[in-house]
Amino acid sequence: MNIRQLEIFCTLCREGSVTGAAKALYMTQPAVTHVIHALEEETGCPLFDRISRRLYLNASGRRFREKAEQILELMGELSDHFGESEEKSPVYLGANITIANYWLPPIWAEFSRRYPHTPVQVTVDSAAKIEEMLLNHRLDLGLLEGNIHSGQLECISFGKYRVGVYVSAEHPLASVPSCPPEILIKERLLLREEGSAVRDVFDHGLYGLGLTAEPACTSVNTQALMRMAEAGLGAAVLPEPAAAPEERKGRLKEVSVEGLFMENQVKAVWIREKALAGPASWFLNMIEKEQMFEKPLAFYSSMC
Repeated sequence: MNIRQLEIFCTLCREGSVTGAAKALYMTQPAVTHVIHALEEETGCPLFDRISRRLYLNASGRRFREKAEQILELMGELSDHFGESEEKSPVYLGANITIANYWLPPIWAEFSRRYPHTPVQVTVDSAAKIEEMLLNHRLDLGLLEGNIHSGQLECISFGKYRVGVYVSAEHPLASVPSCPPEILIKERLLLREEGSAVRDVFDHGLYGLGLTAEPACTSVNTQALMRMAEAGLGAAVLPEPAAAPEERKGRLKEVSVEGLFMENQVKAVWIREKALAGPASWFLNMIEKEQMFEKPLAFYSSMC
C-alpha cells in the first residue's frame, strides 16, 4: 500500500465512478480498477459493493476512506512544512576572485529574484581555498575557473573566457603586430598570484614553449594589475572580460604573443559523493538551463 494508491482510492470516492476518477487522474480505467483490486486484496475485504456495474462504498470502504484522507492530509502538511523549510535553507557558495568580479553579481541577483526567501552565503577566495572548503563540507557549490585538482570533486563547464597580455597604448609593444614570447618574458611582467587560474594558464602556456616568467609584480587584485599596465609600468596578464572595456576606451592594448593562446573554462564544482539537493541544486539548474555564465559578459560590456 502506498500514497499513490490512497490518492486514487480517495479520488474514486469523490468522483463516484471509475470513468470520473480515470479522467481526473489522467489514467486509464483499467489502471484505476487494478489499484482498487490491489487495495482490496491487501486489506482483505471489499471496499465497494458492485451493483449493476456501479460501485457503492460499503462500511469497510467508508472506514478506509476516513483513514486514507487523514493520512493524505498529514502528508500534505508534512510536504508543505519541509518545502517551506527547504526554501529557507541557505546556499553556501564559493567563488574565486575573477568569477566573483565578473560573473557572480548578476547570477546571484537573478537567483535572489527567483528565490527571494532563500539566503545565499558567499565566500570569495582563491580557487585552491574554495576547493579545500568544498572538500571539508563547508560549501555546497563552488564557481571556479581553470583546472580542478581534486579527484573527489565533480564539475560541469558552463563557459569560457580568454586571457591576454595587455600594455598601455604608449607602450612599445602596443605598436607591434606580434611579439615573440622570448621578448615578452624580458618585459616587466605584472601577474596574478601563483595558483590562480589566470596565472596558471599563462605559466602553462610559456612552459609549452620552453620558457618561464619572472614577474616584477604579483597581486591577487586584477584591478591593481590593470591600473599598473595603464600607467605604463609593464605588461599585465589579464582576463579578457576585465581588460576589454579599458581597451575600448584606449587605455590598454592587447599584445598578440606568438604561439601563446590562453583560455580558461568556467565551472560549477561540488563533492562527487554529495548529491546536490534543495537550493544548491536550484542554483546549479538555473545556471545550466539559462546559460548564466555567458550572460554576465554582455552584462558587464553594456555597462562600460
